Amino acid sequence: MSSALIVGDASSWARALVRISPYTFSAIGIAVSIGVSVLGAAWGIYITGSSLIGAAIKAPRITSKNLISCNTTLVGVMSATKLESVPASQIYAPESLRAGYAIFASGIIVGFANLVCGLCVGIIGSSCALSDAQNSSLFVKILVIEIFGSALGLFGVIVGIIMSAQASWPTKVDFYSAAAVVVSLTISAGRESQMGAGREVSISLDGVRDKNVMQLKKLNTVLFPVRYNDKYYSDALASAYYSDICVGAIACRLEKKEGGAVCVYIMTLGVLAPYRGLGIGTKLLNHVLDLCSKQNVPEIYLHVQTNNEDAINFYKKFGFEITETIQNYYTNITPPDCYVVKKFVTQTKK
Repeated sequence: MSSALIVGDASSWARALVRISPYTFSAIGIAVSIGVSVLGAAWGIYITGSSLIGAAIKAPRITSKNLISCNTTLVGVMSATKLESVPASQIYAPESLRAGYAIFASGIIVGFANLVCGLCVGIIGSSCALSDAQNSSLFVKILVIEIFGSALGLFGVIVGIIMSAQASWPTKVDFYSAAAVVVSLTISAGRESQMGAGREVSISLDGVRDKNVMQLKKLNTVLFPVRYNDKYYSDALASAYYSDICVGAIACRLEKKEGGAVCVYIMTLGVLAPYRGLGIGTKLLNHVLDLCSKQNVPEIYLHVQTNNEDAINFYKKFGFEITETIQNYYTNITPPDCYVVKKFVTQTKK
């Protein structure tokens, strides 16, 4: 599967990082958190226990009292509650990558903070045991220092919780969050003979892969006055592939609204002129509307240039309505104004 938002040369570390599953990063972070924390605790207990047993030979009274040194070691345990399952199509979405990195960073912080904490508590506990064997009045004084050492682990846990709170996985729908979902249409062989009167054209839907992304660029150059930057096509790489010649495409992204609700934004929808009137645009739009309905996405919208009557009439056939006019929305094209065209999708009962 191609990844989204690839930055740098093909051999760069940046490209390698975004090709590693965020689940791998998350699992490593959780493993480091638990494993290194337990290592720190065991190491600290070993240091304290060795001194405690040795000192107890001279002063048996310290055996039970100084066991508190072993128990003050903090062990940071990162649970897997933040490791949510998402559809395969969203594994490499930017939001998934960010969640994976956040859990990984959280695990590293917690693990090594508790490693240092365990060693600190172990060394201080060892000194506490030896000192108490000589002078029992020193126990409480050294114990105060030991508690401050234990706080190092607590600080690590707090920072780890803050980091893991940044892990927000994509909404469980079949769209990409912050990445384009591009569906292409291809006409099967024998198109000329099938396009005669009364003949249906065989249309198939697929997605976009990097090997044919240039076809999407050429398609957009022909269809739209707006020039899309590399980020648009990097997003498109995350989605699917062309099985043949790209004659039409729809690109959408999932957006989060205030209050946690989601909606779909149609970035582009277009069909090459020779293939219009064959129901290709209808099939593309219906595909997205069906996904919205099945995945309980209640709202879909787009921007349409105010003088694009054909597009406005096309969307109105599907129940879209003009809800707003935005002045000077476009740059370098005339007119610069656009309409916000919106539709509320009927949800499929489960």
